[in-house]
Amino acid sequence: MRGVLLLCICVSAWGWHLNFNDKESCDFSSDYPCDPDPPVRDVPIPTEVPTSKWGPQDRIGALNYQTPATIKKAASLIKQGKVFQLGVPVGENTPGFADRSFTNFVTQVRLAGDKGAVTYLDDRIEAHIGLGSQVDGLGHIGLDGVYYNKVTFPNVPIDSPAEAQDNHAGGDLNGQLAVADLPPIIARAVLLDIAALKGVEILGDSYRVTVDDLKAAANRQNVCINRGDVVILHTGWLTLVDDGFHERFTSTEPGIGVQEAVWLAEKGVIAVGADTWGLEFLPGAADRILFEPHLQLLAMHGVYILENMNIGPVLKAGYSQCYFTSSVPRFENSVQAFANPTCVV
Repeated sequence: MRGVLLLCICVSAWGWHLNFNDKESCDFSSDYPCDPDPPVRDVPIPTEVPTSKWGPQDRIGALNYQTPATIKKAASLIKQGKVFQLGVPVGENTPGFADRSFTNFVTQVRLAGDKGAVTYLDDRIEAHIGLGSQVDGLGHIGLDGVYYNKVTFPNVPIDSPAEAQDNHAGGDLNGQLAVADLPPIIARAVLLDIAALKGVEILGDSYRVTVDDLKAAANRQNVCINRGDVVILHTGWLTLVDDGFHERFTSTEPGIGVQEAVWLAEKGVIAVGADTWGLEFLPGAADRILFEPHLQLLAMHGVYILENMNIGPVLKAGYSQCYFTSSVPRFENSVQAFANPTCVV
């Protein structure tokens, strides 16, 4: 019936509140009781990459938290069978970090024959894989050439940024930490609207999303962050691409810092993502390692990173959690991959 406003009284670990959305916000229940929070602590600057808590042979990190039981539990969130695509279109004008680019060459070929000619279209891509919506694998960021669980890549030369632009030979991962071996990520996704929490459409340049912000957004939306979850932040930053502000989009961004990255990792999440190109606030803290939140999540804790995740439409529809799935192309010698994850509600 048109014109009817559904008013929900939501009860959670924080008490009760009124909700003027119409769907999932009032579905939060004992299916996902709140795990205890780890302390917010001072994080020393890392000097070496640790051995994985899952053992020296581990290559999947926080995906060890994913089990048949957690997947079945996440599937219980599907009530309507409605699907949201979180990936953004990728093309020649897609903005990205540094010199990353994408070109797709489309050709049309005629196959001659006695009884007519068949034509077909074919594609050839020349691109940086770390562009658009993507999954950062555990081999993406390391410390002085040492990556997750002390993996090294002796057959991949370490170049300066300028040298890397001219290096078209690359190197061989020897099968270590390649996305070809990355299992699909299938989990509950917790979608936190940090922009709405702050009462804005888009967070400010270099705004740091704090642990208090994460907790307050979860409280406001009546959800918890638990072990085995995927957590994705909405900052509004991705709207800059639609509005044509590509230079601002890539020159800075709001996001989490080192404390927040470690806090989320210690919560036991599988992946952390955002609607930004690099997840963390940039430029980061002057007294820390450049891109240290990446380093802490990937190399130090084995937590995956999701970038350019378009969760705005999901939040606008009134959902703060969903059944999340993400598979990537099984590139054999790559540490990143294009991705088009889905939220199913």
